[in-house]
Amino acid sequence: MVLIGRRLVPEGRSSLDHRHFDLSGAILVTLGMVALVYGIVRTDVLGWGSPGVLAPLAAGVALLLAFTLVEGKVAQEPLMPLGIFRLRLLRSANLVILLLYSAIFAMWFFLSLYMQQDLHYDAIVTGLGFLPMTLSVAGAATLAPRLVRRFGARSVLTVGMLSAALGLALLTGVRPGGTYFAHVLPGGILAAFGLGLSLVPATIAAVQGVPVTQSGLASGLLNTSRLVVAPWGSRP
Repeated sequence: MVLIGRRLVPEGRSSLDHRHFDLSGAILVTLGMVALVYGIVRTDVLGWGSPGVLAPLAAGVALLLAFTLVEGKVAQEPLMPLGIFRLRLLRSANLVILLLYSAIFAMWFFLSLYMQQDLHYDAIVTGLGFLPMTLSVAGAATLAPRLVRRFGARSVLTVGMLSAALGLALLTGVRPGGTYFAHVLPGGILAAFGLGLSLVPATIAAVQGVPVTQSGLASGLLNTSRLVVAPWGSRP
């Protein structure tokens, strides 16, 4: 395929060939995120107060602070120009996604414990119990672009966040001796629907007003906000 591509695709050169690769920034942010995630996942066996958890967490925070310093003061061509955070919509979209995923990932974790330990479902039945929520996320994400075109990103994002909040509020009624259909499914579907409905307008908001050359960076920051909470949400 590479050989065929050389014959079919015309040669081109980027106008940014002169740019420097921010190696120090890439190393610092990678090591910082790895240290944070490692510290979090070790809580499963060591506990939050263990040196084996606190040490990598502290190292991760220190490395990320060093990354911020390098990006702001040292790097000739920073991997993540800090000036991008002056964009209010980008900051707001990242905050929304960070909070939303923090809540939903924690919801799935605790519902998994509830279904297995209180409802006495095995792992397979518990997984099937999450299937309607997964379909709800997919359905809402499919519906969201059409709603955004008709009502605008802000309105759709507001409805999505309200749906997630209502679903989580319903799940506060989960109690010992409850049932899946009465206490898990309604709130779980509403929360999952809100998650799926919020993703598209949040992404649109994140890249609005961002220079074309930094649109990839804005999208990457949003994905980082989305994924970095996964290990946190899966810990008690």
